[in-house]
Amino acid sequence: MIPQFSKIKFAVTRVKAPLYKIDDIVRAQPMVFGRRKYKKGKRTMMEELVVKKADLLEIVKKNREQHRKVFEEALEGYQNAVIKHLQDMLKKAKQGLKLDLRIHLVQPQDQTKDYDRVIKALEMSTKEEIEMDEREFAQYVMDDWDWSNQFWTNNSIYSAFAMEESKKRKLL
Repeated sequence: MIPQFSKIKFAVTRVKAPLYKIDDIVRAQPMVFGRRKYKKGKRTMMEELVVKKADLLEIVKKNREQHRKVFEEALEGYQNAVIKHLQDMLKKAKQGLKLDLRIHLVQPQDQTKDYDRVIKALEMSTKEEIEMDEREFAQYVMDDWDWSNQFWTNNSIYSAFAMEESKKRKLL
């Protein structure tokens, strides 16, 4: 017998957000240099930050170079690990031992396109000063993207520099 919904009681709790009143925010998809729209209420975070385009472009290009260098180092380490694993499998096959044909290695991910998109947007911008919010500042200047923790953790398997950076960020 299926119980009627009117007889089922649900416990509803309201979660308080630390920085915003959830009811007051109109959510929008994040865009490069896009602005979130807010209906009412006070924000406790910095409203906007204005930076010189040339300085921001230089920082983003430097972050892109570092990202690409780490990715290429991790990719080389990954390829070496795959080759070693396949050689071990071949050795076991020749000896007639039981084989596990799966390769359990995490492939490095390249997020260079995110940097390229921001660089292109900055280069095409006609403004000499760029307005940005805290999230954009964290991504573009501090190099702290949504995928950063996973990038550094996964690549630390194959890259010595990524290992050191992961330790600095206290990910390992």
